[in-house]
Amino acid sequence: TNDLKSKVIHFKFDLVTPWESKLGYLLVSKCLVEYHDLRSVLIPNCLTLLGEEEEVRVRMASADLLGSLCQVHGVSVYQEVKVEILGMISKNLQRESRNLTLDKVEVKKGFEVRRSADGIFHDTAGWRNLETSMKALESMVVGCEVNFRPFLDQDLVELIVKALDHTNRFVRET
Repeated sequence: TNDLKSKVIHFKFDLVTPWESKLGYLLVSKCLVEYHDLRSVLIPNCLTLLGEEEEVRVRMASADLLGSLCQVHGVSVYQEVKVEILGMISKNLQRESRNLTLDKVEVKKGFEVRRSADGIFHDTAGWRNLETSMKALESMVVGCEVNFRPFLDQDLVELIVKALDHTNRFVRET
């Protein structure tokens, strides 16, 4: 495992690194966190990938890895990333609510409402890193278990309630 640990520590990625390589890096890292303390390398990389990566599988793996780090190292991981993760969620909830526009609606006989293809897409499409940032929060809460309770404050509850009312079902489900 020391060879894999070294590869995780020295792995460099950028915008042209294939998503498959990033995903492999995250999956290998998840296997190693139980045996090696790699927080100083993995946490910044997870935050970068959550915020900038186009591929949803990579962002989801980043969220899972943050949860695994919390499971092994406890709430200190959440404390380290709290501002960034909650900031991503809050920023994207605000941005999306500003961008919402009424879909074209056709009403027949006062009862039947049909939405345009754009409107249907609007409700079902992934919301990029909002959904995966919510998933990261969920993974960390699950990873911390009961030790997360002191961090369940009014601001977090309000953010979660706001997400529950989001137009996208994937965001609401998370």
